[in-house]
Amino acid sequence: MAEIIHKEICFKLMNLAYTVHNILGSGLLESAYEEAMCIELRLSNIPF
Repeated sequence: MAEIIHKEICFKLMNLAYTVHNILGSGLLESAYEEAMCIELRLSNIPF
C-alpha cells in the first residue's frame, strides 16, 4: 500500500468532496460539483 505524503490536506480534500456530494446528490453536471468544490475550498481557506 502506498504511503500518503500529505495526509492532512488529503483528508480535508476528501472530506470537502464528500460534503459537496452529500449536499448536492448525484446526477448533476460536473460544472455544478466544480463550482461547489471551489466554494468549499474558499470557505476552508485552502488555496487552489
